[in-house]
Amino acid sequence: MNADQINRMFQLFEAVREGIVSEEQLAELDQILAENKEACHYYLEYFNMCVLLKSGKAFDQTFSAIPEMNDSLRDMGFWQAMAREEQTAPGMEIPAVPEEVSQEKILTAIRTPQPKVSKLSLFSLFLSSAVLIFMIVYAHLVSLKRGIEVATLADSIDAVWDRPASSMQAGSRLTTDHTRYLLRAGLAKLLFDNSVEVLIEAPSQFRLLSQDKVELVYGRIYAKVPPQAVGFTIDTLSAQIVDWGTEFGVEVDYKGDTSLHVMKGKTLLVVGNQSKQSALPIEAGTAKKVSATTNTVSDVPCDHDRFIRDLDSSNNFVWRGEVKRWDGYVNWTAESGNWADGANWDTGIKPDGSRCVRLRKGPTSVCTLNTVEKPISSVLIVSNGQTLTIEEGGYMGCGWSRFGGSTVYMRGNGTWLLNNDDLYIGYPEKGAGECVWTMYDHSKIEINDDQDDGEVLYISQDNAKGTLRLVGSNVSIRCDQLYVGYPRNPGFSPVAVLEYVMDANGAGIIRVGYRVYLAEETASSYLLLRAPEPLPKKDIVLIEILGNEKKIRGKGAFTAMNGGPAAEGTPVQLGGNLYTLTYRYEANGDGYLNDIALVFQTDSP
Repeated sequence: MNADQINRMFQLFEAVREGIVSEEQLAELDQILAENKEACHYYLEYFNMCVLLKSGKAFDQTFSAIPEMNDSLRDMGFWQAMAREEQTAPGMEIPAVPEEVSQEKILTAIRTPQPKVSKLSLFSLFLSSAVLIFMIVYAHLVSLKRGIEVATLADSIDAVWDRPASSMQAGSRLTTDHTRYLLRAGLAKLLFDNSVEVLIEAPSQFRLLSQDKVELVYGRIYAKVPPQAVGFTIDTLSAQIVDWGTEFGVEVDYKGDTSLHVMKGKTLLVVGNQSKQSALPIEAGTAKKVSATTNTVSDVPCDHDRFIRDLDSSNNFVWRGEVKRWDGYVNWTAESGNWADGANWDTGIKPDGSRCVRLRKGPTSVCTLNTVEKPISSVLIVSNGQTLTIEEGGYMGCGWSRFGGSTVYMRGNGTWLLNNDDLYIGYPEKGAGECVWTMYDHSKIEINDDQDDGEVLYISQDNAKGTLRLVGSNVSIRCDQLYVGYPRNPGFSPVAVLEYVMDANGAGIIRVGYRVYLAEETASSYLLLRAPEPLPKKDIVLIEILGNEKKIRGKGAFTAMNGGPAAEGTPVQLGGNLYTLTYRYEANGDGYLNDIALVFQTDSP
């Protein structure tokens, strides 16, 4: 980089720091950082220096002279005093930089030289030297050792920490320290002194390095960074994420791989070590995954509801970024009766116009839907022993729905329709999170739309247990993706049960757009097959992958079938016939060998 390029780069840095940067300037800075590794180093050092100068407690010291290297240069108070002195120091003349000055010396300048500056501007020139870089690192180490308060525990829901409960209450101050914070269970919200808000979801282990830097060992956090705190950084084993005034989520899995999902604004993703380092600007709506073993960066879908984005313990409010944010959960009281009957609700009206409905009254509470009603506008959560029944003609349409500690019955022509979102059968909502969902008659579930953007049916997630029971051959399910046992968070072992109760025409079919995952990682998935009456002498399809322009995927196998093996080709005697289980079936001649079926062998026992 030549002198003009360096001067321009630092002018852009100044505009970002002062909050007056334009869209055109941001685009120019993006291009500089993307094309020049040296510029990325300057960016990191510059904003680390800025935060260092304005962080920490006030010191009642005054600046008199630059001290020796071996004393107060190592003291945070010195840097604070110098920053205060710059505000009142008289101006002095310094000569302009001669044209013949070497590029190496020009690189030490942080701002374009002006004819008249304060004498403390000499300090700005000094900052970029190797000595100061060493001192910045040393000052950070000193702050870690001293344990400086940099953030407040603003709120939490069901949080279990590795520290005494009395020290981790709302309002507790958190410090930089050698030790790490471990959130064993629940959710927490941190508010940093520079107004950065960080949401943490258990299990997570992290360390506060300063008020503008967090080390995430493992787990999931979401950061909301205001303009005045640009440069906020999250360090992981495999990457460094530098904020450019954004909202973004970071997840580190049990292997140390880092996933970055940018929801708003932009970030800088830095990968590699000092000898070979690359920096990538990441824009809103995109996501990347960094391998801890190879340092390679790959594209992944941006998961907009993967991270906790807000919480409020006063009304048990948790928001994961749904399209329409609501003011808080509505805890409807469903004591038995028709969904359309306002007399059964604590507000006196039916909940079809609310933003979020949470059925939590108690283990004996029952809500029945038996008329074609207007869809709920946003989301539905059923838990705490609640029972939801969809009767003849009943229609339920909403956004994402989560069922934990609950029971669902679908009868007659009942329909469950989700608009562009996911259904969780078995979700860790307040306790064990067990759900049993039973479908009878001609009931159906539709979790797909024309956008074909990946609606998922989850049977059990994290530490929950989910059972989906299909009774008869007339029930049907259509979704884009099916996950039978999904440990979204590391360390959990969900249990999923898929049960078919067959009749003389076979089994109800689950039709999937393009992806089926069975027993992911630490999960267990069980296939239960029952036939109260004789079965037809033909192949019986259980799960059919329909296929589309996306890549067809099938992964895993059931952990067990009827208590025994469930591998490819396992025999099963059922309804008077002998079948073999296969994960490589081609249903309806569509050319896709990813269907799961029972292949008829013989009608002899």
